[in-house]
Amino acid sequence: MKDSGKKFMRFYFLYVQPWQFLMRRKFRKTTFGIEDSIDMPKAAIDFQRDQTTCNHLCIGDTGRHQRYLSDYYVFEKQPEAKSMDLWGRGFPAIINLTTYKSADDYQQGLKRQSKGAHLRQIKKAKSYGYTCGRFNFEDYSDEILTIKQSKNFRSGGPVMAALFKKKPSSKARTEVPHEVTDPSCPNHWYLYWGVFLAKGDSEQNKTLAGYIKLNRVGNIVHIPGIMGHAKHLRTGALKCLFLETVSWLIESEEPAVQGTQYLQYGSIEHASKGLAQWKKNFLFEPYVFKSFK
Repeated sequence: MKDSGKKFMRFYFLYVQPWQFLMRRKFRKTTFGIEDSIDMPKAAIDFQRDQTTCNHLCIGDTGRHQRYLSDYYVFEKQPEAKSMDLWGRGFPAIINLTTYKSADDYQQGLKRQSKGAHLRQIKKAKSYGYTCGRFNFEDYSDEILTIKQSKNFRSGGPVMAALFKKKPSSKARTEVPHEVTDPSCPNHWYLYWGVFLAKGDSEQNKTLAGYIKLNRVGNIVHIPGIMGHAKHLRTGALKCLFLETVSWLIESEEPAVQGTQYLQYGSIEHASKGLAQWKKNFLFEPYVFKSFK
């Protein structure tokens, strides 16, 4: 299953994604008003290499992330090119975290963008008993797999874990989840945020309804995945989770958050029009990468 999934994704990124970017030229213009890259906001990415807190894992992570970001339009390499004519280049969907003085400031922007609709849905989700917080992947790996397998196709396309099914462990989680610890390097990490629905007072009875996987590499935080269980998608749970996560990135004084500037969730061209509108509603904007260091 793993090899089949990897081969499919390799084929997708090499041959399918460039055509998607090309075919969505008109979509870029009508949804986000993009003509070319000259007047677009530009993000200077600092991978914060060789910090005193770095370890051997940081080297590999920064290298992989730079290769990933290089698939997008990089102004430093193509300053004269019209972005609409660039083959296979997408525009990253980014929230500039530094433009918001507080989580409330971001929330007010969200309120204006959706005319209060998202905040009402988030309030309703909380009234249902949904709560959000960080968690350890190992404690909820089976539930994450169940979430992935709850729908074969998402707005981002086919879900490999659902199409090439692997059975979750039949063993019930009996232990109280481990305490969440800080990453060994505050500048390079993978973390998980989840939205939970309680069943009673016990920690064992918290059901993971959805999750966000975050990857920080220097001053940019990337979202490799955000997904909710099919039966929780209409409850506002994921919107609640996203707001809580962004609020943490903006306001937290934890070392793992200090120095972050950008939050990226793929590109504006990725996936369906519905997902693109979702990104716009949550204040993601099309950016150009100015440079890497």
